[in-house]
Amino acid sequence: MIQTGFKQEYIEKLVRNWLFTGEYGIGDTLPGDKVLAKTLGVNHLTVAKALRPLIEEGLLERIPRRGTLVRKTLLPVTSNAVGLVMHSQDQFYSDMVSEINRLLDPHNLFPTLINEALVENTAAIGRFLDRMVGETRPYGYLVLGDMNFSYDKFRNEPNKFQNTVFLLRYQAEELIPHSKYVLIDYKDIGRQAVKYFAKRGMKKILYPAISETACKGVWASLQFQVMQGIREEAPKSGIFFDELLFWKTFNGKELKQELAMTVQKTEPLFGIFTWSDSHFCVIVKPVLDELGITPEKYQNLGNFNTFHAVENNFSSFDLRISEICKIAVDMLVGNTDERNVILKAKLIER
Repeated sequence: MIQTGFKQEYIEKLVRNWLFTGEYGIGDTLPGDKVLAKTLGVNHLTVAKALRPLIEEGLLERIPRRGTLVRKTLLPVTSNAVGLVMHSQDQFYSDMVSEINRLLDPHNLFPTLINEALVENTAAIGRFLDRMVGETRPYGYLVLGDMNFSYDKFRNEPNKFQNTVFLLRYQAEELIPHSKYVLIDYKDIGRQAVKYFAKRGMKKILYPAISETACKGVWASLQFQVMQGIREEAPKSGIFFDELLFWKTFNGKELKQELAMTVQKTEPLFGIFTWSDSHFCVIVKPVLDELGITPEKYQNLGNFNTFHAVENNFSSFDLRISEICKIAVDMLVGNTDERNVILKAKLIER
């Protein structure tokens, strides 16, 4: 029951808000006057008086035996801002943001980028999204779907976030029906990695993972998806995959100790895959060097194809950022009807 204020004014504002948020769209039928009256604890004549200004404005229409139909909505004006929820530091991500900015420019759209310090904080992402929606709404959103993204907000408020494209990755259990996707097939990276090592005569593959102790499920880990591909493909190529090393490091075991124990039991000429080029150069290679494992005794394969791979002359996976950004912007502006595109990474051999 409405306890304070003018009941008629309250009801009018309530219905206006329904039209503003898109809870009721053009062609929808509002609950009947008697239903609203019972729900709100007022007389049905009060409901009728409250709806009269909205009818006079042409927002609603009374149709005999059908009820009160929505003829216009009060959805906020769309701006030319595009919310970017993604990392922006390091070469890989800064290149992605620059490419998106270049592609948006011909459409007179400009990116509004979340602060890098907030991009892994779910609550902070939610506040950023709330600030983006006010008297006007952004043209849309381009989202790098990390594990800590506010997926529930997008899923539960479809009218606010209809024009959204997730690019490169998506780390939630189920897709959001009203969103679009252009993603990389991470499982295929694992399959390609096995074939790469098999071609070079490797008989064993090591995959020291980055710790993900807070992982919410296997669907939330891209490292796990790559590992699945390696695990499935390795037996077909006659290669042994040391899955135990992956799980120990994935679950937080100290990498140096676990890698040392594994390598000491491993014959020379083994393949080693790392989630990123930098992880190999900064973390893994120093451990191998300390153990006296020289590059002649192993083949390494990286990911993201950054300057680390170029300068150190090792093969790496190109995640096709230029293509992903182009497809994502085309989806955003309506230049394509595709809603879910999965690309395979390109192996750059050196």
